[in-house]
Amino acid sequence: MLVNLLQTFDFAGRRYLVGDNPDVDPAIARKWIMDGLATADTDQRQDNAVDPAALAASGFPIVGKPIALGILGQSNEKGQLPSASKAAFPTCFQSALNPAVTSTMGYTNSLDTNFYGSWWPAFYDLMRAYGYDMQMINGAFGAMSFVEHVCGKVKAWAANTGYCQERTSRVNHYDRGYIGDVIVESGRIFRCTTGNQRYLTYRVEQFDGATPIGTTLAYVNDVGTAVTGGAKPAGFATATKGQTIADGGITWTCVSATNNIGLFTSQIFHSGLYGYGFDPLGVLSMLHEQMALKTGVVVKYIEVCNGQADTGYAGTPYQQALGYIVDYFRARNYKVALGLSSITESGNTATWNQMSTDVATVLAAKRATDTGVVAAANLYQSIVGPTWQGDGVHLDGDGLLKAAAAEAVAFKAFLPRV
Repeated sequence: MLVNLLQTFDFAGRRYLVGDNPDVDPAIARKWIMDGLATADTDQRQDNAVDPAALAASGFPIVGKPIALGILGQSNEKGQLPSASKAAFPTCFQSALNPAVTSTMGYTNSLDTNFYGSWWPAFYDLMRAYGYDMQMINGAFGAMSFVEHVCGKVKAWAANTGYCQERTSRVNHYDRGYIGDVIVESGRIFRCTTGNQRYLTYRVEQFDGATPIGTTLAYVNDVGTAVTGGAKPAGFATATKGQTIADGGITWTCVSATNNIGLFTSQIFHSGLYGYGFDPLGVLSMLHEQMALKTGVVVKYIEVCNGQADTGYAGTPYQQALGYIVDYFRARNYKVALGLSSITESGNTATWNQMSTDVATVLAAKRATDTGVVAAANLYQSIVGPTWQGDGVHLDGDGLLKAAAAEAVAFKAFLPRV
């Protein structure tokens, strides 16, 4: 019986490596599956009989078909394994087949003070052994919600509540500023122009005169304590375009005295609303620009995969955000692989089951008319057993290797072996 191995382990005098696809006695296979060491091979075709570590040790050159892969996700997709784990899990930090491939690929990990490990070098080795040279750009940021931070949404006004202001880029090459929170009141559209500040990197507030907080981390961070007043300003009802409305520690600017585009509270922005709020931090445009630098490849994929930051939006909002992100990249001729991240230790399984349904729903809807949308790994369903670091959120080394194996299985389902 063919199985896909989720861990590296020794059995009957032989070492089995994560990502291998051995054919074993059915009784043994069922025991491995029960113990969380393997999953059943769905196509019953042995498509990974190559041992990347053995190939690396032999010095045998592997020539791979070049494919570009951009990664859109959050901290687990970016990688958050401390460098102290490098000795125990070397392929979470560097490819065994191509030393140039490390977990700092792309730009998000390069913003981190610390050198974190991810599953992508191990994934690279599994795909290289299968015949592909995955040229990856990591565009994931920690704590990044696809609804709130990637697409953006129309906020509801509330008393004594913080809002983030419009902010131009002034920190580094990867800071595109923030478009500013948007509300709809009295048939008018308002943008927050004075308030708190939102960044893609945690330490950038020191550039604005605040006290540095220590290590730099590539994850979404709101800075400030400004809140609205205790009552809704009466000026909303009569504001003209360009007029400012003082609201406690927040200032709103009327950007349209008529809501002629039909915005409504809690609406998720799509690419047709670029100037109003879509891609509010420039995450999508930045990944698109970085992927343009990948030339000489056969095809370009974007993997869209997060989870934890959007558990509060499970259901229709999450489905809409996924669909709008897919549409953005398909309009720019990328193929899109849609997946789901891993659950946290205290995660609500009902919520994650809903998010799995959300991903499956969007996949089915898009694939009904578009073969350029494919399924990436659902890590919530694929990773078995406790595999978290002490924070109960980020995958440990074993978890990253399981994720690499699951990702490889997913990609091999739509990429023919070379």
